[in-house]
Amino acid sequence: RALFTYLISDKEPDFLYNNRIKIKSSKFNIYFSKNTQCHYSEEDNYGIYVLGFCIDSVKELDREFIPKYLLKVLKTEKIFGKFLNRTDRLAGKYIILIKRYDNLYLVGDATGSLQINYNLKNNYMISSHDEIIANELDYKISDYSKKIRNGSDFSQPMPYNLTMYDYVKILLPGYFLDIKKRKHHRFFYPNNKMLSRDQSVKLIKSQIQTISNITKEYSKYYELVCPLTSGYDSRLNFAFLNMELRNFKCFTFRHDFKNSSAEIKIPNQICREFGIEYEIVKDLNVCDQKFKEIKKYIGKYLSRYTIDLAFTYKNKFENKALVNGDIIDQIGKSLIGNSLPNWTASRYFFKAKLHNSEQIILRDINQHLKSISSKELSLHKFDLFALENRLGRWSSQTNNLYSLMGVNSLNIYNCRKIIFDWMRIPRALRSANIIHSTIYETINHKLKRYPFNQDNKFNWVKKRPFTFLMATYLKQFFLTKRKK
Repeated sequence: RALFTYLISDKEPDFLYNNRIKIKSSKFNIYFSKNTQCHYSEEDNYGIYVLGFCIDSVKELDREFIPKYLLKVLKTEKIFGKFLNRTDRLAGKYIILIKRYDNLYLVGDATGSLQINYNLKNNYMISSHDEIIANELDYKISDYSKKIRNGSDFSQPMPYNLTMYDYVKILLPGYFLDIKKRKHHRFFYPNNKMLSRDQSVKLIKSQIQTISNITKEYSKYYELVCPLTSGYDSRLNFAFLNMELRNFKCFTFRHDFKNSSAEIKIPNQICREFGIEYEIVKDLNVCDQKFKEIKKYIGKYLSRYTIDLAFTYKNKFENKALVNGDIIDQIGKSLIGNSLPNWTASRYFFKAKLHNSEQIILRDINQHLKSISSKELSLHKFDLFALENRLGRWSSQTNNLYSLMGVNSLNIYNCRKIIFDWMRIPRALRSANIIHSTIYETINHKLKRYPFNQDNKFNWVKKRPFTFLMATYLKQFFLTKRKK
C-alpha cells in the first residue's frame, strides 16, 4: 500500500519492489512501489525520470509530457542551473533524476516533500526513506543521532541534513545532488529585492491563477479532501477548492474539542453556507501489535501520535488526497521568524524552534546557519530555515510516514515559483496575513466574516515581535528544565 516509496541503486536490493526501470547506459536502476508512479523520457545520452506526482502549474504540459519537455530543455540548455530554473513551474510531490552523458543528478520538489536520502559510502543508494538504505547496507543507528533524537519529541525533525545513520544524509530543498560524487549543491537563491505593500498585493493577486491551476490539476487525478479548522491556512485551502471544484469534502478532527468549540462551530457554519459536505472525524488509535509491525519497517524513532493520525486518515479517506497547509503557514505567514529583525536569527533561537533540549544539536544548527549566511542569502535566514528544516525535515518526515501507511497528503502551494515570490514579500506583511487577506478579498470575501482562531488565547503573542521572541525562549527554558 506504500505511496511515494523508491530506491535508486547500482546494487540489486534485498527487498522485492513491484517496479523497476533501468537508467539508460548506466548500472543504476530505479525501484519503486506498486502505488508510486514514474514517467520518463530518454534520448541519446540524456534521460529524465520523474518519480512521484508532478504537474505543470502553468497548465501547458500534461503529466506524461513533462519528462519530454525537460529532456528538450536539458539538451539545449548548456548551463545546468538554468535548466533547474525551468523546473520552478512544476508542483506536486516528486523527484527528478537527470542523466546527462555519464553524469547523474537528482532534484526534489519545492519543499522536499518526497525525501531524497543518500549514502556516503559503499554501493550508491538513494531512497525516500533513510531506513531503507540502512536495512540494505546493514547500517547501525548512530549514537550521536540517537542522543539528538532523544532531546525532543519524536514528532520533531533532526537538524540540518542529519539522519539516524552516520553514513546517510538527506538532500534539503533548494539543492541538487550529484549522485556519483555524492555531493549536494545549492541552486535556489531568493531575490533580495523586497516588495512594497502595493507591489506585494499585486503579486499575490497574480498568483491566484497559478494556485487555481494546481488545484484543478490535482483534482484531475485525486479526489481532494480538505481538513478545516477555524484558522487562516485551512480556510485558504477551502477558498481555492470551493472556487475550482464542484464537489469535495471537509472534516475536522474531534481531538478533545467540544461541540461548542470554535474549531467545530466555525468549519460547520462555513460548509453549511457554501453547501459543502462536512464531517467531524473521531480520532482512531493504532493497536500495539500494529505499532510494532510499523516500527519494523521505519524504526522506533517515530511519533505514535503521527501514526495514529495517519491510521485515522487511512481508515476514513482511503484513496483520497488530503490538502495540507504547511507551506502557507511556514512561508506564507512567516511562522518561524514572524516579523523579527534578522539579527535575532541565532543558533539558540533555531534550537528553541526545534524544541530540542540536547546541547550537542548546536553543532549541526551552526552548520545549517553557515550554509545560509552568505551575503546573498543572509537576508532570508528565517525563511530558508523554515523551508529547509520545518518543511524539508519536519513536514516531509510526516509525509514520509503517511506515504508508508498509504495516505496521500498534497499541498497546492508546493511550487518553487510561488515560494520564491512569497519570499520577496516582507515578513512583517506576511505575519500580518497579507497573503491570506488579499486572496480572501479577491476570490471570496465572505470567508472573512467568520472569526479566526477564537479558541487560541495566545494569538496576541504572535502580533508583538519581541513578545514572540521572549515566549520562544521561555518555552525552550521550561522544556530543557523538564527534560533534566
